[in-house]
Amino acid sequence: MENYKNFKRLGSGAQGSVFLVEHIKEPNSKYVLKKVECSDENDANKAFQEAMALQELKHSNICGYKEFFVTWDKDEQAMFVCIVMKFYSNGDLANLLQRKRAKKEKVDELVLKKWIAQMIDAMVYVHKKPII
Repeated sequence: MENYKNFKRLGSGAQGSVFLVEHIKEPNSKYVLKKVECSDENDANKAFQEAMALQELKHSNICGYKEFFVTWDKDEQAMFVCIVMKFYSNGDLANLLQRKRAKKEKVDELVLKKWIAQMIDAMVYVHKKPII
């Protein structure tokens, strides 16, 4: 964590919390850091497997992976696996759709077809890898 400066918490889920961070040696760089608490060996193995899988995925329609590391948080007295990924300023597809619904805007059919094609392309790529 010493290489990253925290900006804000973006959310949290069952596996951990997600933060917007900046790499200290890369001014104006923004990344998403997923911080997964490892309370036992099983949690650590799951987080490590996720990081290793992301490391293998290099595709234009899959979130960009930067690095992962393990850290001990003195304040929380816990070990964490941290996964650093590219930050997308427009958010993810769920956020975009949520904004559209809130404004009662429709998504153009051509745009929907493009998104579906990109998802299928990414799924084909992932299934060719021995990950899933």
